[in-house]
Amino acid sequence: MILIRYPLVRRELTHGGQAGSFRWLLWSTLAIMFGRALIVTSVLAAHQVSSFFLSTLLVCFSLLASAAAAQEPAEADSVRTYRYDQWDVFTEEPLTGNQLAVFVEPQGLTKALMQSIAREMAFSETTFVFPPDDEGVDFRVRIFGPNRELPFAGHPTIGTAFALARAGSISPGTEQVVFGEGIGPVIVELEWNGEDLRFAWMHDLVPTFRETLEDVNSMAAALGVSPSEIESVSLPVQEVSGGARFLFVPLTSRAAVDHATLDATAISSVLEAADLPKQSVFIFSTESADDGATVYGRKLGLDGREDPATGSAVGPLGCYLVHYGVVRGKEADRILIRQGVQMGRPSWLHVQLGLSGNEITEVRIGGSSVFVGDGTLILPDD
Repeated sequence: MILIRYPLVRRELTHGGQAGSFRWLLWSTLAIMFGRALIVTSVLAAHQVSSFFLSTLLVCFSLLASAAAAQEPAEADSVRTYRYDQWDVFTEEPLTGNQLAVFVEPQGLTKALMQSIAREMAFSETTFVFPPDDEGVDFRVRIFGPNRELPFAGHPTIGTAFALARAGSISPGTEQVVFGEGIGPVIVELEWNGEDLRFAWMHDLVPTFRETLEDVNSMAAALGVSPSEIESVSLPVQEVSGGARFLFVPLTSRAAVDHATLDATAISSVLEAADLPKQSVFIFSTESADDGATVYGRKLGLDGREDPATGSAVGPLGCYLVHYGVVRGKEADRILIRQGVQMGRPSWLHVQLGLSGNEITEVRIGGSSVFVGDGTLILPDD
């Protein structure tokens, strides 16, 4: 049974177990009610109808009720329940941003079960929060995509902080927590509005600038854009990695970003020819618009999935913009990335970079999250 609760809607999906018990009780109650009625009738109408006939009818009805109840599945002897929250991350509006499921009390779940649950949730990531397993860490956070466990991801880190605050595991006013993730400790700074968490800043690694890709024509063909829409920007196609690797591809306009379509086979061939590992592609434009965003972008995966908000990508992207002079000086303290618009889940991701001269010394990624529902996952206790 999966019980899903939303702020304004409650929906219950039940299979076997409790539904069977309810129907069995209904049949039994009906049998008793009709049985009593028939007995009374037999007494009052004894001079007209034989009591033998009425007794036979009562027995037949009771047998039918018992047979129907026997068809109902038996209630499970023992089950385990796991509550989860559902959040929309890097947004202040429900049903936008990047979706996340958070299990704040997953004790007893094996890695295989966590992977199966993440596949069941079908979001880009699901997190499971455990007690700290290392000194200097407040929580151990494990992040699973539908197919594998991830060492680090941005929106799960931000969203998990909000889930823990809502659950009372992080006290209001707490300025900082440290998550133990696959890459090691991740610092998350917290901003509050009274009792409620308002904003969270995740510290990211200062990224490494890797190879540039020179074959712009092949890259353009793999994205379904013209070579001039890349070349005229005068910025390189380059791999930059913080906690995860991304290939950044600049485009001339937001329209070009929206119209791009990734050919996974073609892009894999381009990466192989350039001796680059398979990785997601982040296409972007610095074209200005009324929304005030520094960058308008999309993250396209080789699995055909698009991500509405990619926290692990925007830190390296902000560093790329500073490295190549697109963002200068104090502008590095307020870099805004607009993502997910084309797929109908608009997101706002904030980047702050600490600079010492021309050197990047600190990377922070920030955003808000919205609680949109919770539920209970019920598993057999085996």
